[in-house]
Amino acid sequence: MPIIRLNGGEVSYQVDGEPGKPWLMFSNSLGTDLRMWQAQAEFFKQDFRVLRYDTRGHGGSTIGPAAAAAAAVRHAGHDAGPDVGPAAISAASAGQDSAPEAVRATIAAARAGYDNAPEAVRAAIAAARAGYDNAPEAGAASIAAARAGYDNAPDAVRAAIAAARAGYDNAPEAVRAATAAPAARAGYDNAPDAGPASIAAACAGHDNAPEAVPAASAAARASVRLGHDDAGSDVGLAGRDAGLRSGSDVGREPVSLALLGRDVLALLDALAIERVHFCGLSMGGAIAQWLGIHAPQRLHKLVIANSAPRIGTAQGWQDRSTLVRASGLDAIADGAAGRWFTPAFAEREPRRVTALVVALRAGSPEGYAACCDALAVADLRGQLATIAVPTLLIAGAADPVTTVADATAMREQIPGATLAILDASHISNIEAEAAFNLALREFLHS
Repeated sequence: MPIIRLNGGEVSYQVDGEPGKPWLMFSNSLGTDLRMWQAQAEFFKQDFRVLRYDTRGHGGSTIGPAAAAAAAVRHAGHDAGPDVGPAAISAASAGQDSAPEAVRATIAAARAGYDNAPEAVRAAIAAARAGYDNAPEAGAASIAAARAGYDNAPDAVRAAIAAARAGYDNAPEAVRAATAAPAARAGYDNAPDAGPASIAAACAGHDNAPEAVPAASAAARASVRLGHDDAGSDVGLAGRDAGLRSGSDVGREPVSLALLGRDVLALLDALAIERVHFCGLSMGGAIAQWLGIHAPQRLHKLVIANSAPRIGTAQGWQDRSTLVRASGLDAIADGAAGRWFTPAFAEREPRRVTALVVALRAGSPEGYAACCDALAVADLRGQLATIAVPTLLIAGAADPVTTVADATAMREQIPGATLAILDASHISNIEAEAAFNLALREFLHS
């Protein structure tokens, strides 16, 4: 399955249908992946070019090491900051060559600016385990920077820290540009780690590396590995949408609804797709709302299924993320079927229900928890009236999570929106597959 590196993580996606047809994009719910849309992909690929993707932290899409670190730090109760503490320098100077976990931990801790916070280091260890296994350059660079005596040169250490984002191997022109930057001039002329470190520092927006910023930011926006002949390769992101941030921000923030929305825009840019019909369910429906509000120019029509502008409560999501981080996805998997489907469907289709629960258990606990964190603060109430694209709302008559009342209230706020109520619970596209497909087809062709 094709993978695109963007916004500090990797996004997995799949395309079905023939080139030249209008694009129809699907976004999955929390705890599922792009396979939940298999029936829709088969049904609509005759008339549309169907694009499915795994939301960040789900399926084949990673949360990204920087987002994992930020999530772990936030979970530990700390506010992330740009300053670099001496913790990474002292740990590296103490000879942590053979302790990559400790080095990665202090890198993550230093990124958050924790000079003397052991609990932050513990949080960083968890974050490192979640995503820093493939960033040895960062450890080596921070050790080298420390031994070179950069106690008072935070930019040099920040460069090494930012190198943990990695993925710049295929941007030689950016490497060459970055070697002229301050990190290289500070004494790294003959050090192979200096290039990636300088690039990462520039992409992180450090004031003292202006020369590297233009070339590096363009190279860092995306490293694309495309699996379709008509899509090209090594496509850079245009970053032209108001919802997208510059290279100084991407990859350094915890997961949020805005970041998930920008992932969609970045994926569209990388695949050179101007506009799509967009259909999202539950968390995917929240992403759909964000796109309708912030990026209507990228949409033909919008479908918001089994969702709400404020899903659940902040405390409920915080409790769930804490539980999953502490006990894994098994802790919530047993109750998933009851939230997703009616008892009648679970009894009628036990294999389909079991397959989804098994996939949930096999998912990323940190990815799931990070998206819970995002939903805890996501609140689009009061903004729905700005959605101007044609919108279809789909609700499940037996949905205990996002109710018919939620959908009815959304219809009253979104100008011209229509509502279809299906005989289903929360994952209505599976439980009421035929009715879902019919409602979507009629809307798209109207």
